[in-house]
Amino acid sequence: MKNRDVAKLWFEKAENDLISAEYLMTMKNPPLDIVCYHCQQTAEKYLKGFLAYNDIEPPHIHDIKLLIIECSKIKENFSDIVDIGAFLNPYAVTVRYPGETEEISGADAIEAIDISKRIKKFILKNIKI
Repeated sequence: MKNRDVAKLWFEKAENDLISAEYLMTMKNPPLDIVCYHCQQTAEKYLKGFLAYNDIEPPHIHDIKLLIIECSKIKENFSDIVDIGAFLNPYAVTVRYPGETEEISGADAIEAIDISKRIKKFILKNIKI
C-alpha cells in the first residue's frame, strides 16, 4: 500500500472521530469527556496521516504537541499550531479514567471541536490528495 493510501486511511479515521464528537454534542446531556477525547483523536490521526503522506511512519504516541513537532520537521509552518494543539493533549488518556481530570465544561468541548477542525484544515492545506 502506498503511503498516500495509508494517509487517506488515517484521515478517514480522523473524520469519523470528528463526526462522532459533533454528533455527541447534539445530545441533551452530551458526554463532554468523550467529545473531547474524539477531538484529540481527530487531531492525532490527521497529524499521523500527514506524516504517512510524507513517507514517515507515525510514532506510537498520543502527544499532539510532539506530533506537531515531528510534522514541523517536514514543514516549518506546523510550529504555528503547537499552542492550539497542546490544548487537546489532556484528552488523550486521562479523560478515559475516573478521577483523572477536572470537570470538562461545554465551552471546553466546543473549543476542542474548533481546534480539531482548525488542525484538520491546516493539514489539508499542506497536502494535495
